[in-house]
Amino acid sequence: QVHNLVIVYDSGVGAEFRVQCEVSLSVEEAQEVMAAISSKDIASLESVKQLVSQKVDKDATQKFRDTVVRAFDDNIACIKSDKC
Repeated sequence: QVHNLVIVYDSGVGAEFRVQCEVSLSVEEAQEVMAAISSKDIASLESVKQLVSQKVDKDATQKFRDTVVRAFDDNIACIKSDKC
């Protein structure tokens, strides 16, 4: 097993390579994350970015932490540009 790197098989898409970040969330936090992603509300996504980035494994490298933040930043920029 290689941490944070996965192959996902989807019957409709085929194989997808993903970089993933696993963090433990309470039920309330998970609902907040799902609502923010679904709504594409920038302020909510910024809030969730902070929540998730604070919960990244304490042993993760700074580069990995930066990658998690950049994933949020890329999505927020896309939403702001109205291309997503």
